[in-house]
Amino acid sequence: MCLDDAIDPIGAKRVVLDSIETLFGRPSNRVILRSELNRLFQWLEDKSLTVLVTGEAGDGQVTRQGLEQYVSDCFIVLDNRIHNQVSPAACA
Repeated sequence: MCLDDAIDPIGAKRVVLDSIETLFGRPSNRVILRSELNRLFQWLEDKSLTVLVTGEAGDGQVTRQGLEQYVSDCFIVLDNRIHNQVSPAACA
């Protein structure tokens, strides 16, 4: 099933892509990856959709591919760290 087939029949206004890595795997050509990400985000914008995209943290960069934040209107970094073997979420 393509994304368009899932969106149009129900008249979706919002879409969640969880996670962006599942769409592209590990492409070796960053130029093609950047082009495809731009094409995807432009298509979603043309359909007037609100889109939430999740991604995995990269090594030394915000996301694994290091490109997603440049084609987004906004991005939020969520981080949960363990300190003294206690997660801050466990203390809430």
